[in-house]
Amino acid sequence: LWTAEAAHDGWLRSLSPSPDGSRVATCGKDGFVRFWNATDGKRLLEADAKADVLSLRYAPDGKSVLAGDLFGLVREFDAASGKVLRTFEVKELYKYDRIQDVGGVKCLLLSGDGKTLFAAGGVPKNGATVQGLPTVVAFDLASGKRLSQYQGDSTVESCVT
Repeated sequence: LWTAEAAHDGWLRSLSPSPDGSRVATCGKDGFVRFWNATDGKRLLEADAKADVLSLRYAPDGKSVLAGDLFGLVREFDAASGKVLRTFEVKELYKYDRIQDVGGVKCLLLSGDGKTLFAAGGVPKNGATVQGLPTVVAFDLASGKRLSQYQGDSTVESCVT
């Protein structure tokens, strides 16, 4: 229906439609979250996440977007202004190893009732092979409180939501 040839400088990491389908949010290696009109592809807004953004999810009410980055932070951006509303920390998903950054919040998912945010990735074991223990951290979306953490016992390479 439409294209945006210069949507991001570098890789497009993720996209998320707004709950009403009128907008699309995208994120990329360039550290920006961008908001687009879903009908014609016009760029509406951009937010500077200041880091490689790996995952993205609109909040159930459509008023904000959650963006997970390389450094284990999930920022909630206001979808109307692009301002950061709050930050969730999942820093165990990030490791600096020599000259290499590895890990990050690879996936974001909201529970069916929209009350729980799940941030997932791998707790890096090393920097050379970027293997890690699959880890999911749950947060209460309303309060921002960390609820629980699950850590598996095998490696994780990718996540599909």
